[in-house]
Amino acid sequence: MSVGHSILLARWYIVLSWPLLALAPFPWVFAAVEFGTGLIDPIEDVAYFSHRQKLIPDELKGRVISACRIFPGTMRPLGLALTGILIQRIGIFPSIWLAWAWLLVITVIVTVIPQVRRERAH
Repeated sequence: MSVGHSILLARWYIVLSWPLLALAPFPWVFAAVEFGTGLIDPIEDVAYFSHRQKLIPDELKGRVISACRIFPGTMRPLGLALTGILIQRIGIFPSIWLAWAWLLVITVIVTVIPQVRRERAH
């Protein structure tokens, strides 16, 4: 499987399984969705990180990896804070649907970029 297809597979799994979190009548459904995400996420990581390692010259790897880690490292706590605010203001289920809509838009945008679909390991 190509790098681009691995990343798209992971993104679409998350987008398609996310509504189950709002519809889950039992904790085991929620656990199954989270378990699937836990399995698919490393597939995306391996494809992405391996591809990045091959493209970046050795002398720049430390800088690029540091820059790539800043965004998720700072966005995670901000995302958790925003989630808490949304749940307080609009409730759990509207927050899930709002997050799902955002994930769907981003995934569609990434999917229609031809370079992502064509990307292969070098």
